[in-house]
Amino acid sequence: MPGIFKGVTHIHDKAFRHALTSPCFCNSLFDMILPEHIKKELDLSAITLLRESFVDENLRKLISDGIFSIPFKEQDDAMVAIVEHQSTHNHSMIIRMEEYKQSIIKAALAERNNEELVFVPLIYAVVLYHGRGPYKAATSLEALVRYPVRWPRPEYNNSYEVFNLHEMDDDAFQQYDWAGALCFAFKHIRDKDGEESLRQLLMLLNDLTSQGSDGFAKFVLEYFCSVTDLSDPVIENVISQYQRSQSPEEKSMSTLDKIIAYGRREGIEIGRQEGRQEGRREMLEKLRQEGVDTKLLEKVIVS
Repeated sequence: MPGIFKGVTHIHDKAFRHALTSPCFCNSLFDMILPEHIKKELDLSAITLLRESFVDENLRKLISDGIFSIPFKEQDDAMVAIVEHQSTHNHSMIIRMEEYKQSIIKAALAERNNEELVFVPLIYAVVLYHGRGPYKAATSLEALVRYPVRWPRPEYNNSYEVFNLHEMDDDAFQQYDWAGALCFAFKHIRDKDGEESLRQLLMLLNDLTSQGSDGFAKFVLEYFCSVTDLSDPVIENVISQYQRSQSPEEKSMSTLDKIIAYGRREGIEIGRQEGRQEGRREMLEKLRQEGVDTKLLEKVIVS
């Protein structure tokens, strides 16, 4: 459908990077993707987004979706977490992750060059994957080495972990609010039975709006409806059915209806035709007045 993401290339990556600017999203994301034995040692309430680029000695920029510092609960230090989002099997990811790690370690060593005993930060790298089928790219450099047939294969550690959204039960997304809503959309964006997926997403977004997260709910709904293979009339029908299924009490308590109505009223509704450029600028201004972060929207809508 035409919408705020129309004409955007790498739409999944741009949606993910935009979400990473939200502390609430990052907190719930790491709560979802980190293993329990790691998560219990960290203070997720103090996550800090570090600079998004590191430059090596050749002055070549290395860009990551997100590099974060997460402090430990019981020691004066922090783990560095690298998060990359992938919807395809990226066979160069292993090289990219190693470059990220080397740049982070070099920066840490440069800051501590006067210390006799030098430690480097613990780095945890993860790919959030929602492509079709298993993730087939190598997660270790050693896995790419062609050893002689008679040589035993050495044991090796992964350079990064893979969190496959398709292996996560749909009911589990609900407990991770912000991250759960967007990651559910990532998982089901290409479903053949997209109608049921949209119904479930609307329920997740209803929970978000009940927490006062209207702006993020608008963003996720528009992303899903812009990318899904569902036709505009089908999307409109699913949303209308969802609205009718709510009890009067639910409707009065929920602001999801307001989000949908707002989109229709301002010309970003499902099935709308492209409005004039002036109308788009007016829509952005009204979104700003309601406290919505419009930086991404400005790049997409206003040229």
